[in-house]
Amino acid sequence: SVRALYGLSPLGEHLARMPLDLRVGKMLLFGALLGCVDPVLTIAAAMSLSRPPFLSPMEQRSEANAARAHFCTEKSDQLALLRAYEGWSSELSSGGAGAARRFANAHFLSANGMDELHGLRSQLASTLGAIGLPRSTAEAAGGVVTGIREMHQVNLVRSLVCAGLYPNVAKVQLPDAKFEATAQGAVESANEDARAVKFYTLPDGAVGYKRVFLHPSSALFGAANFEQQQRFLVFHSRQQQANTDRIYLRDVTAVSPLALLLFGGEVSINHDRGSVTVDSQITFDAPGRVAVLVRELRAECDSLLRAKIEEPALEIRSHPVLLAIVNLLSNE
Repeated sequence: SVRALYGLSPLGEHLARMPLDLRVGKMLLFGALLGCVDPVLTIAAAMSLSRPPFLSPMEQRSEANAARAHFCTEKSDQLALLRAYEGWSSELSSGGAGAARRFANAHFLSANGMDELHGLRSQLASTLGAIGLPRSTAEAAGGVVTGIREMHQVNLVRSLVCAGLYPNVAKVQLPDAKFEATAQGAVESANEDARAVKFYTLPDGAVGYKRVFLHPSSALFGAANFEQQQRFLVFHSRQQQANTDRIYLRDVTAVSPLALLLFGGEVSINHDRGSVTVDSQITFDAPGRVAVLVRELRAECDSLLRAKIEEPALEIRSHPVLLAIVNLLSNE
């Protein structure tokens, strides 16, 4: 078998059967397992586009930025593109190709790029179906079409993006906290200076933490506030500025510690310090029982993947482990 020849994990064996980029495959696989297929198909297809569909003509840059801002409210480039596609797709379904093209023009989206995205999305759905996985959220729910939106919780989608893009992780460093006096006592004031926020990629071999910057086209560019659950970023690619050593991150999503624990690397527990660490690099304050739960969930998920390989027709969509993971991520 493939596993015997190459020592692949159940996840690796599934990915070996998918003729796709590893990151795209991981995102699709976990999206199918957790019943959140539709958004992941769109995001995965966007990762395979020849060029981003957002347009920014020099003579209309301010108008293009204003049109795009409508989609950029969730600290995620992937979610911004997802929202644009959902709007375009809705127009296509209700008004046909002409309505979709008008929507694209009004929101500075490439009409050809959106058509390409739509086609790639269908191809990826077929790839899932070919290995016995659901091709849509409705199919994952056993054909039920009501309540589909509830399966597309934003935190769940963020976590699935994390599953695909890990280990491309950057840490968000906010400036030192400042406090202001109120009638109720001292209250921490929100940071309003985006220039004071710094980003660092994780150590890689002999290279330690390295400061990086968000690309100006990012939905997160200029963001000054990052909630406690958004202090890490995953990114699709990095780009070095010509004639400098400045590195820009592109296609970025803010993710939570829980997403990194569930979909990151090896988890270790330090009971004395009350912390957990992912891949010896990312440390969070957390009770040991949380890390133990996460490790058990990951092991059970691995077992389900192995069972699905051995019996492709096996029905696992309502398995308690998968439902527990969805519940954890959706309600964190």
